[in-house]
Amino acid sequence: MTKVYNVSTVGISEQLRNSFYKIVNKDKTIHYLVPSVNGFIKLNYREIFTLAEIIKAQIFKSLPSLKALYVYLKEIVNICLNCNIPIIWFTPTGLKFNQMYMQSIQYKVSISYKGKSRTIVLREMIDKVDSRKQINAIIPNIINSLDAAHLMRIVNRGIPNMKYPYILTVHDCFGAQPNNIDELKDLVTTEFIQLYTNEDFLKKFHDKILQNLKDNNITFWSNTQGKKYIKLKSKKIYIPDLPKPGELIYKNIVFSEYFIN
Repeated sequence: MTKVYNVSTVGISEQLRNSFYKIVNKDKTIHYLVPSVNGFIKLNYREIFTLAEIIKAQIFKSLPSLKALYVYLKEIVNICLNCNIPIIWFTPTGLKFNQMYMQSIQYKVSISYKGKSRTIVLREMIDKVDSRKQINAIIPNIINSLDAAHLMRIVNRGIPNMKYPYILTVHDCFGAQPNNIDELKDLVTTEFIQLYTNEDFLKKFHDKILQNLKDNNITFWSNTQGKKYIKLKSKKIYIPDLPKPGELIYKNIVFSEYFIN
């Protein structure tokens, strides 16, 4: 699940180690008990990391639509980086997001008081875009913005129409009084389905990026096949096509046992 948050191989291996029982041997080496069809097997740190590499490679093979989305968004971010413009989008509820991470210089300041020392880190922002963060943050930020839109729809529709005026929210988690949980569960599911079936978010995101390029006086060109591109320092940079949607039928989420629990 954390792949959409750009989890690294190191991150996957850490998640795996936290999921397995840890054994510290007499020689202070560490193994992890991993369940298999033939009972538990022992894996060391390097073997867990290799398992994480296999899992990471298989994610895109199992979910080709996710890979297409990754490639598309990375190309879009690179275009914005080359043009030195922010990435702007609107959520289905109208909230505007402007992603433009800048690099910073760190300064460490040590303070001593009554024999105790403390070190704090101060950051000074500089006028240079953080390309790495722009790329790594785009998918998590889009997902979180859509989660926020889902939350707003639940609150806006739930409080006026439900039997109680209270909804507890923590990021993408929702709570209510015990006697209203089933009603809240239905509301969360219904609003999720309507959000993603009635809104073509990716198309609007794509159009907003193109409009932002035009607003910054970026000229579009087309090749003989009608493929759009821009020119930067005599170099052609093609606009990526929107990825094709996957096979998920959103309306079937209502039958999902583990969508919300």
